[in-house]
Amino acid sequence: MSHTRSFSGIAALLLGCLLPMAAMAQGPVFDYETTIDGYYLSDGNGIRVDAAGNAYVIASWYEDGQHLDLLVVKLDPDGDPVWEVPIVGDDLQHDFPLGIDLDAAGDVWITGRTSSESFPIVNGLDDTLTGFTDAFVMKLDADDGTILYSTYLGGDYTDWGDGIFVAETGEIYIVGTTGSTDFPTTDDAYQSEPSAPLYVYNDIFITKLSPAGDEILYSTYFGGFEDDFATDIAVDPNGDIVFSGTTRADDFPLVDPIQTGHSMFASKLSGDGSTLLFSTVLGGSDNDRLRGMALDAEGHVYLTGYTRSIDFPTTPGAFQEEFVGGIDACEEGFPGHDVNCEDGFVTKMATDGTGLIYSSFIGGQSVDKSTAIAVDELGCAHVVGSTTTEDFLGSGNLFASIFVTMFYPGGNDVVYTVTKQSHSASAGHGVTLGANHQDVYFTGAVNAPADVYVAHLTGGTGSAPEVPGHAARSSLALRIPNPARGDLAVRYAIPPGEAAPAVLTVYDISGRPVRTLVEGVPTAGEHSIAWNGTDHTGASVPGGVYFFELRWNGRSQVQRALLLR
Repeated sequence: MSHTRSFSGIAALLLGCLLPMAAMAQGPVFDYETTIDGYYLSDGNGIRVDAAGNAYVIASWYEDGQHLDLLVVKLDPDGDPVWEVPIVGDDLQHDFPLGIDLDAAGDVWITGRTSSESFPIVNGLDDTLTGFTDAFVMKLDADDGTILYSTYLGGDYTDWGDGIFVAETGEIYIVGTTGSTDFPTTDDAYQSEPSAPLYVYNDIFITKLSPAGDEILYSTYFGGFEDDFATDIAVDPNGDIVFSGTTRADDFPLVDPIQTGHSMFASKLSGDGSTLLFSTVLGGSDNDRLRGMALDAEGHVYLTGYTRSIDFPTTPGAFQEEFVGGIDACEEGFPGHDVNCEDGFVTKMATDGTGLIYSSFIGGQSVDKSTAIAVDELGCAHVVGSTTTEDFLGSGNLFASIFVTMFYPGGNDVVYTVTKQSHSASAGHGVTLGANHQDVYFTGAVNAPADVYVAHLTGGTGSAPEVPGHAARSSLALRIPNPARGDLAVRYAIPPGEAAPAVLTVYDISGRPVRTLVEGVPTAGEHSIAWNGTDHTGASVPGGVYFFELRWNGRSQVQRALLLR
């Protein structure tokens, strides 16, 4: 397998998240780009990163050029492959990964679908394929990729796992789609029976496993009297279960909905699965496709995907309020297919699901598809997808290009957009954030026919261009630990050189100056100053995120800290 690095063809622009000052305009850079070849028609489907910076990727590939199989890859912090585990079932059958997460030990949990009777089962709850397709749940050792646990999960027809989430306490939550009449449910299920009999329509399933995978703690059907499909699952800060997908059922369970009818949905069950806390549909009058969901630290729900609906709901002041996709192409070409005209979308919902914080299109006059989303601790949404639109990203070609776009917390503008020409019809699919939430990792496919692509994007804050004649940079460091209570000690260093004015300013999360801590011409060397959490009038400021900007000799560096009260 080859490991290649290519830094050409990358377009990047950083405007500065939450601190819109020209001095901060230093673009993000690619720390690495890795291509995993040797697997025919391979494609990265999802990615997670551990605290040490190791990336874990699930991918699909065609073992014999015709039948899908599963690939799991671990990359070290430099982007070099540590191990690659191809998982192959029966000949003439398909195995496909759809969801990935890491547990507290760093081990890898994945879910997806398989139609292989010889799919590797290890200590599983169910060792027999019981339908045409079963969901699977699998755990791999982070050190060497050994399969530690694997089980079928399903009933008498078709089942597949779409999303997986590992709670801090170790329980594994799986959301998926089932057409089975006997999918395993528990006595306390919210919906113990399928919505439609005799294998007519699909329902969603939600299943919670014990940390060892040896017990089903909770399992339920969920849906209405037509097809329902799942996408993602997560547990919010209160321990409640949030899940999303698409429904075609007019009787889909709703609670305090933003919209009614059938389209994409987001729903929340209480932690014990007994109560539907909110459930709403969201969409327009044409085809809407939900592809990704994320939660922030407060429990807001972020959704992304793509749509052909001109009337998809957007909010005033959003980054892109109007649909720009190729409407004529929708009407005149390829009727019945979701090609040629989509715009992506990014939507942030209220924590109770009853309203939209913001909702924006993202796209140009051709095909733009947002496919995955991650949200940092400041509420900045990072979206990955594919585009063939020159007027959107300036990189249109015959095949799709991968794009990564970072939104401001208010959804009114983008911080940056980075593109990578894919030369593949597949492009980008998965995104996640590093431990400090300033590093973005994403995956997809490049080359023709297709190879797995993984990239690490870093930087943008805390750096500035070199000034001619000075080898060292000014530096700004905050006292550890961060977050901090009480006085916050700010350390900064001025390198040797000509005397120059220095200004150290504190800003709040909206970019408003709070207090100037240093203003003058300091001597070269290390300095330290304490900020006691007050503004320029001496009044105490509330707890939250604050930014510290040091300007010296034409340079600027920014650092942030969380002040606790």
